Amino acid sequence: MRGRRRATSDAAIANYDATVAAYRQTTLTAFQQVEDNLAALRILEQEDATTTAGRGLGPGIAAAVTIGTGAGWTRTCKSSPPKLLR
Repeated sequence: MRGRRRATSDAAIANYDATVAAYRQTTLTAFQQVEDNLAALRILEQEDATTTAGRGLGPGIAAAVTIGTGAGWTRTCKSSPPKLLR
């Protein structure tokens, strides 16, 4: 009887440890995706500032950046260049 309880307890602990490891990996992956998208946005802002500065349009993000996760949601960040007065 004691051996069966011990085996059941060990199995529950192993299951818990596996669940914690899976959660930790999911969390690390999510943070990596956020970091990657922020870096991509920063690069696009720098490229846009360089491109629009040469045309005299001023800073602004002309490209849309879609940030999303596997959880089924996305967000599109987009702003257009400032309007020019004629």
